[in-house]
Amino acid sequence: MGTTYRLDACYPDPGTNHSPECKNFTREMPAGALMTNARLRGTIGSNSEKATQAIVNIIDGARKNPYGEVFDNSHLRSNLLAIISANAPLRVVLPLFHGKCSSRRFTIGDLPDYAEYLAVETLAELQGRIAEVYSDTTFFLISEGHFHAEVDHFIGSEQIIDDYARGIREMLASYPALVFKDTDELLPGMTHEQQRRILLEQYSPDDDQTRFLMLTDDRLLALYRSYTKLHFKLITDNSLAESSGRQQRGRAKQRALLQLRKYVGFSRLLGAAFGPDPYVKLSPLYKTPAQSDQLGINVISGIHTLGTTSFNAACKTRAGISLLSAEEARRAGYRLVQGPYPFFEE
Repeated sequence: MGTTYRLDACYPDPGTNHSPECKNFTREMPAGALMTNARLRGTIGSNSEKATQAIVNIIDGARKNPYGEVFDNSHLRSNLLAIISANAPLRVVLPLFHGKCSSRRFTIGDLPDYAEYLAVETLAELQGRIAEVYSDTTFFLISEGHFHAEVDHFIGSEQIIDDYARGIREMLASYPALVFKDTDELLPGMTHEQQRRILLEQYSPDDDQTRFLMLTDDRLLALYRSYTKLHFKLITDNSLAESSGRQQRGRAKQRALLQLRKYVGFSRLLGAAFGPDPYVKLSPLYKTPAQSDQLGINVISGIHTLGTTSFNAACKTRAGISLLSAEEARRAGYRLVQGPYPFFEE
C-alpha cells in the first residue's frame, strides 16, 4: 500500500500560471516516488552568493538561445541560493531521453545514436563544471517514454523504449552524477498501463481544461500546433489507403491534445516527485524569457536547434555538428555512418 500525501496545490505547466478547476486534493503516491531534500534551513552568506552566481553563469552559458534574447535569471538564482545557503544537495532535473521517434523520416533507428552520445558528454561536462563550484550536484535525467508507448508509430513499443533506456544507462555508467530515471521510478509498483492512467487521471487536465489552457497561454497553443503537425506526418506515413485526409487530421488533433495533456501532467508529476524543496529544472526545449521557472539548455554543446534527440539525428558537417531529421540529412546528400552510435556525415 502506498502512503497518502496531501498535495495542496496543482503544479502548473512550465511557464504557465493557469490551472483551471485545480483544487486541493489527495493523491495516492508511493513514498519511494518522492525525491525530496530535507526542509532547507540556513543563512545566506557571501560565499553562498558567490557560488550561486558562478553556477548561474555556468547554466546561463549553456542556455538554448537561438534568437539572442535577454533572460532574467532571478528565479534560477533564488533557487540556487536557497539550496547552497542550506548546504543541501543541488538537484538538477532535466526531462530527456524519452526514446526515438519510430518514423525513419525523423530518426536513424530505435536505439541511442551519436546524438545521445554527444548529449551525455555535454551534460557530463556541464555537471562537472557545476560540481567544481558545488560538489553535491546531481543531474536527474527523467524519461517519460512509457507514458507514450500506447500511441502507434510515435516512440515505439514498451520493449523498444526499454531497450533504448538500457542503452542510455550503459552510456551513463561512467557518470554517477548523471542519474537516469524513468516512469517505473516516478510511479513504482505499477504496470505501464496503470502509470499512464494515473498520469492522466491524477495529474493531467482533462480535454476541456487543456483547451482552456491553450486559450489562455499562447505557448501551449503553439506546442499543440507543433504536436498536431508531428502526428499528422506520422499518421500519413502509416495510414491505411481508405483513411481520408480529413480523418487523418482529426486523428492528429486528438493525439496532439492527448500529448499536451500528458505534457502538463508530467510537469505536475515532477513537481510532486521533487518538490516542495527547491531544485533546478532544465529542459532540452527552447524556453522564452517569460518562462522563468525552467531553463532551456543545449543538450549538445553549442547547438541552438529547436529540435531534440528524440526526433533528429546528429550530422557531422564542415561547419560542425548539427541536428537534422533523417529525411533532411538524406535530402542534403549526407551519408549514413554506421557503428555503435550512428550519425550522418556531409
